[in-house]
This record gives sequence, C-alpha cells and structure tokens, in this order.
Amino acid sequence: MTDPASDVDLLRHSTLQDRLVLDYDTTESVGAVEALLVDVKQGRVEGLVCKAGLMGRQKERLSWGQLASIGTDSVVVRSHPSSGSERLMAAQPAVSLEVWTEAGNIAGQIFDFQLARNSGEVVWYLFAPEGSTALGDGLYGLRPSDILSAGRKRVMATAAAIEQADRIADGLPPVTAPSPEFLQDGSPTPQDWQSLVKGAKQLGQTVQQRAQELKDYTQGHLPELTEQLQGQTQQASNTVQKRFEKIRSQFQQQDTDRSPDPIDLDSFEVWEDD
Repeated sequence: MTDPASDVDLLRHSTLQDRLVLDYDTTESVGAVEALLVDVKQGRVEGLVCKAGLMGRQKERLSWGQLASIGTDSVVVRSHPSSGSERLMAAQPAVSLEVWTEAGNIAGQIFDFQLARNSGEVVWYLFAPEGSTALGDGLYGLRPSDILSAGRKRVMATAAAIEQADRIADGLPPVTAPSPEFLQDGSPTPQDWQSLVKGAKQLGQTVQQRAQELKDYTQGHLPELTEQLQGQTQQASNTVQKRFEKIRSQFQQQDTDRSPDPIDLDSFEVWEDD
C-alpha cells in the first residue's frame, strides 16, 4: 500500500472530473472524464468513463492501461484496447457509495478519493461522516484495507476504522461573492458607467464559475448537499446584485442625463437541469 506521507504525487478524483481526454496518436479530443472506475475492495482504479457528444450522452469505457499520461490540462489515452477488459467491466464509480459498519449502522458517504498518479492505486477513500456534510465539516479517510465488502450502492468497513479515521481533506468552501474595491460600501462611485458595468459582469462571472465548479463536484452526491450549495449560490448572487444596484442608484443621482440599463447577475442559472 502506498504511504501517503511519502507519496506526494497523489490525485483527487474530483480534480479529474470534466478534464479533457486527448487521443495520443491523433491529438484529437475524445471527450471529457466523467468518472474513474474502481475495484473498490482492492483499491485500484481500473479505468474511466469518457463522455462525449451532445450533453455528454455518448459514453466510452477506457482501461487504465490505455492511459498514456495524466497532465494538468488533459488525460492522454491510446485508442487501442489493453488487457484487463473483464476487470474494467466489473469496476464501478466509488463516489456517492454509502459507508456502513459491519454491525449494520450507516456511517457516512464517500465523496471523493485519492489515488497514486502512476499506479492508479487508491490511497484514501474520503467520506463525510453521517450527520455531517462535505461542505464544511471535512472529509475523513478510509484505506482500501479497511473495506470489508463492497457493492453497487454501499461499502462495509470496520467500525474501528471509521471511529479512528483521520480528517484528510477540507470540506468544500462556501460560495461567496468577492468584493472588489468599487463595490465595497463607502467606496467612491465610479465616474465611468461602462467601467462599472464591466466590473460587475466580471464579478457575476466569478460567482457563476465557482457555482459551476461546485455543481460538477456534487453531481451524484447527497441531494441535501446540492440544495445547500444552490442556496449559497443564490445568496452570493443576491449580494452582488444589491451592491451593484446601490452604486447604480448613486451614479444616477450624480448624472441624471444617463439611464443605464440594469444588469442581471443570476448565477443560480448554473443549477438548472442539463
């Protein structure tokens, strides 16, 4: 088993989702990573699901042996199949599996996992304990050796391992609206309305981008976690809109000849059904 203290070349499953997949021989886009497929009990990544086409409806399973490299911006694969197709077909996504003890008690849910870049070996399954969320309470680690059995919906781990699990990763940070100087309370009203509009739009795009990242992360996870993120995204959007409208009102008072159009910063739209 890989020693996480000495192996610094680890990857998080969540960081690979939606990463571009390129063909080694043609450099053409194959699609994007939808999920890694794992032999949960053995703690080994057997391959990945690549999504392509309209709304990612075309799915293709690629084995770990087909991966030529995992870069910062893409995953490079070889088109020819490799050995281990039976293991690939038996592998499954590990994220969203429920965690139970051998006594029959639910203990939490897997939200992510860490793997070794070169071998595909799972180092930690990262779970949120029952009664908490991955949003702010942090994620705790289970080693594959802690898993007693695994199915398509849940895994069973020793109660001792769950009770003694260490906090491995921070929880997801909340969606917040950044506050540039020109939108802060008490800041001078900009004299250039176009500059204000541009700045406000950029701010809205920042909130939208953050919300989209969180949406991608929580797909297939606990519905209540998604609802929390939706609420936080809308709250952040409302904060931006209120600040913008306040300065817009001040600007209009100074320059009554202008009638600037309002701007819609609805970042909540990223949560609409695909």
